[in-house]
Amino acid sequence: MLNKKSMQRKSDIPELANHFIQHFNNLFGMDVKGISDPAMQKMMQNHWSGNIRELEHAIESAFNMMDGGQDLIQEYHLPAYVFQTKKEEISLASPADFSQEIDLPKMLEELERDAIMTMLDKCQGNVSKTAEALGLRRQALQYKLDKYNIQRVFIQKNKVEPSSDYI
Repeated sequence: MLNKKSMQRKSDIPELANHFIQHFNNLFGMDVKGISDPAMQKMMQNHWSGNIRELEHAIESAFNMMDGGQDLIQEYHLPAYVFQTKKEEISLASPADFSQEIDLPKMLEELERDAIMTMLDKCQGNVSKTAEALGLRRQALQYKLDKYNIQRVFIQKNKVEPSSDYI
C-alpha cells in the first residue's frame, strides 16, 4: 500500500479510490458505483503532492458535488487541483494576450452563490425546498452553503434584534 506521507505508487490509486467510495457511500447513504474512465485518467495523471488524505478529500468533494441519481464520479465532480499538472503554467495564451483578465472560476462561484441565496430566500430559508428547487441533493446544497458561508449570511440578514422584553 502507499506510504501515508506521499503517493509513491500510482497503481494503488484505483484501489484506494474504491475504498474511499465505499466509505463515503456508507457515510452519505449513497450508491456510487465507481469513477468514470476519464475521471480516473485525470486522477492517475495527478502528481498528488499531498498524502493519501488528498485523494480521500478529492473523493469526498466529488460526492458532495454529485446530484441525486448519479452513480458514477465524472471529471466535473472532481476538485480543480486534480487537474493540475507539475507545470503550473498550462495555458495556451498568457493573460497579457487578452484585453481584460477574467477570473472565470471566481465569476462562476459568485453566480452560484447568488443563485443559492436567491432561491434560499424564495424558499424562506428551507434548505430541503431550496435543494429541490435547484435540482441538488440536500447534502450537496449544505456543502455549498458551508463553502460560501451562506447560512450565516442568510441568518444575519433576517436576524431579529432582541427587544427590551427579553433583557
